[in-house]
Amino acid sequence: KYQMPPLFHDMTDVFASRQIRYLATLGGNLGSASPIGDTWPVLIALNAGVKLVSTTGERTLPVADFITGYHKTALQKDELIASIIIPVPSQDSIFRFQKISKRKQTDISTLNLAIGLRINEHGLVKNPVIVFGGMAAVPVRLTPAEAILDSEVLNKERIEEACHTAMEGFQPVSDARASAEGRLLLAENAMRKALLSILSTNLKYETD
Repeated sequence: KYQMPPLFHDMTDVFASRQIRYLATLGGNLGSASPIGDTWPVLIALNAGVKLVSTTGERTLPVADFITGYHKTALQKDELIASIIIPVPSQDSIFRFQKISKRKQTDISTLNLAIGLRINEHGLVKNPVIVFGGMAAVPVRLTPAEAILDSEVLNKERIEEACHTAMEGFQPVSDARASAEGRLLLAENAMRKALLSILSTNLKYETD
């Protein structure tokens, strides 16, 4: 029997209030195309797709391609979101979710982060995906940081390099929740915390 990945439980634990959780849908959260929607980074890290249907047919897009701008999606006027397709993660997949907000629940994210990666039998990181929400008009994948981690052993030095590289050239928005400078600091620390958490559960792979 298929069960939702633990990453979803990490996200829903800090998602809205119990009343909203009982009524909210993934399609509704995606359809709003909010850059701070908590489900966006999670679904991108899970390599999820969104199935769209209309009277003329259907098509499937990666969730990462579905949001096209601030509160804008690739949804056509005659289309509806039919389903969200989430591939079953491999057994060696590891995920982490971080949400920064003033309150644990019933609060909008200042920023959020989802990380997905695999660690193979040789202790090497494979297929890392690092996605931030709340740092720009759309969720952002940190491909330079992913490249630093990919096919390498995860250790503290590599984590620090990836965190510093991830923030280089980033120009996050300033709003009522945080300044651009504050978001950079929060984002770097959230990423560091998530990666160190992964490292702490895989200490047998760490090398000097």
